[in-house]
Amino acid sequence: MSSKVKVYELCALREPYMVMGISGWPNAGEVSVMCSRYLMEKLSARKFAELEGKWFYDMSLSRPFVSIEDGLLKGYAAPYNEFYYAVDGKHGRDLVFSIGNEPNLDWEGYVDLVLGLARDAGVVKIFIFGGVLDQLSHNAAPVISGVVNRPELLPDLRRHGIVPSNYSGPSSIHGLILEEARKRNIPAMSLWGHVPSYFPGPNPKVSYALLTKFVEITGIEIDLEDMRRRGEAFEESVREFLERSESLGDFLKSLGTQPPHRRDTPEYVT
Repeated sequence: MSSKVKVYELCALREPYMVMGISGWPNAGEVSVMCSRYLMEKLSARKFAELEGKWFYDMSLSRPFVSIEDGLLKGYAAPYNEFYYAVDGKHGRDLVFSIGNEPNLDWEGYVDLVLGLARDAGVVKIFIFGGVLDQLSHNAAPVISGVVNRPELLPDLRRHGIVPSNYSGPSSIHGLILEEARKRNIPAMSLWGHVPSYFPGPNPKVSYALLTKFVEITGIEIDLEDMRRRGEAFEESVREFLERSESLGDFLKSLGTQPPHRRDTPEYVT
């Protein structure tokens, strides 16, 4: 194993799926990380490895996060990428989680290490969560779109009401993960929750919709009630905010005349 990764423990897993939550560019509404952390919490995931951040992050671009109280530094958190596993004794499908910041440096090396850990853990399929800004209303049913790395996975998108993406242009690291996984014969699927562009903050409503599609596709039984309630509370807070914001009125009226999802896919959907 490379010196760029630290492995602490890993038990024998049963044909696990890997779930990837990536902050940064592909994390609008914090959907990618929010969904991953929700699953990790519900399944009591255990940390088993981490990447050495200095090889993959430019601190002038991915700034460390500090916490200061009354002039005293209380916390310092650098960009990271950690790996967890969860053993599902009830339903026979274990999960491996990769969660952290999208790297600034050496994407190829980063993806090689991630997929190497996936291979060592016996991962049979990869799901990458993403969030993307889009011109749609917060009142509309959330749109979930998807990209797959093998044609036989396309029916899964359509069967579960996931919009197949159409796009050519700059990519997040999702694109490289999908391509390298394909070369290694690992089926992979990138699922994107579409977040209203006028309210880009943390969006549990869209996260709930994405998690619902994930459990439908995988058959993994996970209680999503907490996220559903957070989504309802979020929608109510947005409604109250918009009642006090006259400047958004005309924009929201224009969204009401648009179809349920837009065909001009946002810029960084892969």
